[in-house]
Amino acid sequence: MWCKQVWQIRGLKEQELSLLFHYSSIEGWDNESLHTQALFHQHPYDFFIAYEQEKLVGFVIALKYSDTFGFISNLLILQEFRGRGFGRKLFEYALSHLEGLQIGLDSVLGQEKLYESAGFESYFFVSTYKFHTGSVTLPRVNIAVSNFSKKHSLKDKDASMQELISSKETNYKAITDKENSFALSFAYAQGYKIHLESEDINEALTLFFALVNEHKEGTLIYLQASPLSPLLEALVQLLKMDVHSQHKRMYNFIP
Repeated sequence: MWCKQVWQIRGLKEQELSLLFHYSSIEGWDNESLHTQALFHQHPYDFFIAYEQEKLVGFVIALKYSDTFGFISNLLILQEFRGRGFGRKLFEYALSHLEGLQIGLDSVLGQEKLYESAGFESYFFVSTYKFHTGSVTLPRVNIAVSNFSKKHSLKDKDASMQELISSKETNYKAITDKENSFALSFAYAQGYKIHLESEDINEALTLFFALVNEHKEGTLIYLQASPLSPLLEALVQLLKMDVHSQHKRMYNFIP
């Protein structure tokens, strides 16, 4: 007798990204929809969705960033299916997809045990900070800032970053003639999130305020920082930004 498959994991289709955003918002997660869409276009075979008897169970993203490194995110099981082992199944599927790679992930605080059982270790906190425009005034640095210039600004950026920079929904600023210093902002949570890359604190401050000043006073601005980005950690301390959320960055051990 033909038996219908009751558990299925398959590739997520682009039109199903809205489902991922919907259920993650129910969980109170802050969606980076523009960034996630850009990542999907670059890594369309690394997004997965799970069903049981045609009922939606959950999602996971297992990005193959390179031949040596991958990253797992958005492991989400719908509430009605929790406590039945689906989370572990989906996690193991992601591990299989990234087999042989060094893998990173950000664990919700208090949920590290699942990942520790698979050989992951905690290394540091990844924090998202928040800042209200108009709350801090600092001396301005006289560094010229330019608006988006496609000819120069897309140089040496990966495909997902190029798409994010090119989006009409993204605000973008760069230090003139210095392509290693740029910042962009996009809608996030109750305000805007800034992605900033620079090797100089004065340039970072200049770019930060170049974007911040485009919003009315009191607008919430978010910035993510970790020990991997010491300049950004220095920036959030200088601006006295408050912690919005925290995750534990974990990596597996490759012998």
